[in-house]
Amino acid sequence: VLNTASVGVHLTGGTSRSNTVTGVRVFGAGGAEQAEGFLLECYDSFFAQCESGAATGDGIRVAGANNRLTGCKSWYSRRNGFYVEGVRNQFAACESQDNARHGYIVMAGPNSLVGCHADSNSRPEAGDGPRAEFDGFHMPYAEAVQIVGCQAYDRRESGDASQRHGFYLGEESRDCQIVGIARHNAGDGLAGPGVEAPGMVVSVTGDGRGR
Repeated sequence: VLNTASVGVHLTGGTSRSNTVTGVRVFGAGGAEQAEGFLLECYDSFFAQCESGAATGDGIRVAGANNRLTGCKSWYSRRNGFYVEGVRNQFAACESQDNARHGYIVMAGPNSLVGCHADSNSRPEAGDGPRAEFDGFHMPYAEAVQIVGCQAYDRRESGDASQRHGFYLGEESRDCQIVGIARHNAGDGLAGPGVEAPGMVVSVTGDGRGR
């Protein structure tokens, strides 16, 4: 799916269920307007080995519920790599690389991410944002989110890190489980007032402020 004027792949509707989408590559979604590579407003569906590159909006935006994404990748989006606002979704072995904003932003729960990587996001070359303002995994007010066996790191290709924190938890976050590794980011590997919030189980090694 190449150089679309709007969203690259859009699945929507209350009856859009039990979809199986495999091996779809979207490049250059959005054209002159802000648009997602994949906009998933569907339910109970399965996505495997799908990829979004250079979308003008978020690479992969998940607004529906109870979906499963395996081995999917978002790169060089002008906004976030993965934007998760739906609930009861599962992500395994996904990668977010070189996006302009957050690698993964998780707005709600329950959701689970296992074995996912956030690589060198907050990259100015991908959009118009500043370096080191956005995180690998960003949860401003998530509840019941699992991020387990995940890594957030920066390759530092230009000498300085572009990705701010590896894992960030806002003060409204509750009852989350965060287990991962953060290395070579611009700031602490683990940050945010939500780290000490009720019901948090957090173990992040690597960059400063591990726990």
